[in-house]
Amino acid sequence: MRLPDANPLVLQRATTAFQTLQALFIPIIMGVTGASMIQSNEAHSSSKFMFALCWLTIPALIYVAMTPRFTRTKPLSNPYAICGFNCLICFFWFVAPIALGVYNTKAQRQGFDKIHSDFDNKAPGAVAEADLPSSPSCNTTTGTPKECSLNNADVGLGVFNFLFWFATTLIAIYVALYYRVHLITPWEVHSAQIGSEQVTEHTKQAFGEDDPQGGDYALINDEERSHNSNTPYSTHSMSQGVSQYDDDYERQMARDGEANRSRSVGSGSYDAGRVGFPDGDYAYTGAGR
Repeated sequence: MRLPDANPLVLQRATTAFQTLQALFIPIIMGVTGASMIQSNEAHSSSKFMFALCWLTIPALIYVAMTPRFTRTKPLSNPYAICGFNCLICFFWFVAPIALGVYNTKAQRQGFDKIHSDFDNKAPGAVAEADLPSSPSCNTTTGTPKECSLNNADVGLGVFNFLFWFATTLIAIYVALYYRVHLITPWEVHSAQIGSEQVTEHTKQAFGEDDPQGGDYALINDEERSHNSNTPYSTHSMSQGVSQYDDDYERQMARDGEANRSRSVGSGSYDAGRVGFPDGDYAYTGAGR
């Protein structure tokens, strides 16, 4: 399975940005939901669900956002678990605004129908014909207009928060699939690349590759070469010594050869460096003779 190439740094920055927005929206939504719940004697179940979802999102956000960032918590940040948490919370934030929006719209419709029904039946307290609403709105809701307005704001904030979670869910799905193929996450690949670049940069600085003058840590510069060439154990001096030794050895061998050729003992001679014995009868004559 081939995955599309994605820049790990861009994914990481996008994830951080969306998670920051999620963290900012949760307390805002919680406050707006709580304010709408106290407007009536008994809050609707959709408002209660939205309020409970805010509390449920906090530990989930801490897990998916913080565990991959620290060395000690990285073993807990399984890509499949993070993907599962993102999908679950994203689904909840998809359902919660819809449920609250449906309740709010239904309350407005019910209030609108009741106003027209009271006017048609000439019920006590019915509004005048000039004050009849033309369409359902927060002024026609069965609850208070303020509760209706807060619910509308809550729905809008919930939709935005769902979009943020949807974006992080897509990234989490990509990371999980990447981990399935490569057995490593894009974040770890990016961290390894940064570490390799830092080691390379430090090595260049240490050995002076970026300094045209050789740097403080250059292995050999021109002054050291000239200095070392004059020392008795330098490579240059040793090579000169070996060459001089070879020349002296050859001259000595030549002198020895001349001396050997000119030397003779009895009738023998030293030819070409070989010893010659004097002429004579060297046969064995027995022990008694």
